[in-house]
Amino acid sequence: MTAYDIYVLLLCFIVYALLTTLSVVVVITLTRTTLRMIRHGLEDERIQKERQKASKRGKPGCFDSILSTVSGILLVLVFLFSAYVNLQENSSFDHIPTLRVVNSASMAEKNKKNQYLFENGLDDQFETFDMILTYKLPKEEDLALYDVVVYEVDDMLIVHRIVGIEEPNDKHHVRYFLLQGDAIERPDRFPVYYSQMRGIYRGERIPFVGSMVTFMQSPAGWICVILMLFSVISLPIIEKKILKAEDARYALLMQNELAEEALRKEREEAEKQRLSLLGQKAKNKTFRQKLKENDVARLRYRTIKACFEQLEQCRLTESKKADIYKKSGRPIAKVTVVGKTLNVHLALQPEQFERTRYRFADVSSKKGFKSCPMRIRVTSDRQERWVCELISMLGDPSAEQRGDVDES
Repeated sequence: MTAYDIYVLLLCFIVYALLTTLSVVVVITLTRTTLRMIRHGLEDERIQKERQKASKRGKPGCFDSILSTVSGILLVLVFLFSAYVNLQENSSFDHIPTLRVVNSASMAEKNKKNQYLFENGLDDQFETFDMILTYKLPKEEDLALYDVVVYEVDDMLIVHRIVGIEEPNDKHHVRYFLLQGDAIERPDRFPVYYSQMRGIYRGERIPFVGSMVTFMQSPAGWICVILMLFSVISLPIIEKKILKAEDARYALLMQNELAEEALRKEREEAEKQRLSLLGQKAKNKTFRQKLKENDVARLRYRTIKACFEQLEQCRLTESKKADIYKKSGRPIAKVTVVGKTLNVHLALQPEQFERTRYRFADVSSKKGFKSCPMRIRVTSDRQERWVCELISMLGDPSAEQRGDVDES
C-alpha cells in the first residue's frame, strides 16, 4: 500500500466517522423530539387518524420494513459483487473468466481512419463503464491479429486490439505486439510483450453496470454501504420505540374518551332526571298555581272571567286542573293553563265556525273535552276579544246558531 493509498484510507475513515457521528446525533435528536411531541399530545390527531385507518385496513403490513431490508441486502450484494470484481481484476485465475470494468472510451467506436475494422467486420466494441468478461490468455503463438487483449503497463490495465505482430529478427530477439484502441487513430506508443498481457476479450459484455461497481469500489461507496447498514439496523429499533410510545398514547386517549363518554352519559341521565322532576312538578301544579306564576295569563283570565260572570245562571266550579263554568248544570266552558298559555275550551260546535274569523282547534276527540270541543289559545288581545265574543254567544242560543260568518 502506497503512501497515497494510506492517506486516502485515513481521509475516508475521518469523513466516515464525522458522517456517522452527525447521523447518530440527528437520528437521536429527531427521535427524542418525536417522542416528546407524542407524550405531550401534539400528535394526538395524527395518531387517532392512523389507528382508525389501520382498524379499517385490518392487520397492518410490514411493507416498509421489508422494503428497507431488501434494499439493504441488495446494496450489500452490489458491494460484495464490486469487491469480487476488484479481487478478480487484481488477481489471475487460470480457469475462471474475469469481470473487468472499462474505464476509458478508447474502444467505444470505430475510427474512420482504421479501415481494418470495417474491412474485417470487427464490431466487438464496448463503452466506458461497460463490464466485460475476459478469459485466460492463450499461448503466445495462438494470439492472432485483431484479437482484443488486456495488458498491463505502469500498474494500469488497458484493453486494446492487436493491430500488428512483430516476429523476432536481427534488430530484436523477442516477439512483440502493436496494440491500438478502435477509437484512436494511432497504435499505442510502446510495443507490448506477451509477458505484459493478462487476458483476452471475446465480445461478452454487460452495458453500463461498471458505473455502479466503480462507485461501490470507491471510498464514497464504502461510506454509503455502512450508512445504509446503519439505517437498516437502527430504523426498525427507532420505529419500534416510536410505535410503542404511540400505542401508549393511543391507549391513554381511548381511556380518556371512555371516561368522557361515561361522564357525558351520567350528565345526560342526571339532566333527564332533573327534567323529569321538573315535568313531574309542573304536572302536579294546580290551575291556580300556574296562574299565580304567569302574570300575563292571570290578567287575561281576569278579563275572560268577567265575561263569564255576566252570563245569567253561570256558575264556576274550581278543580285542580281547570276552572269549569256551568249553566243549568251543563258545562259550557273549561279554562286551563298549558305551559304558559291560557286555553279556553267552549261548548260550541267547531263546524259552525269554520268559515269565520275565529282561529280555533277542534279537540272533541280528546278525553274530557267532548262537551267543550272548541279550543282557543289566548296569546294576544285579539284572541282575548274573540273569547269574550264567543262567551256572549253561549248566553244567546240564536247567536250560536247564527254564528258570525265571514264570507270573505
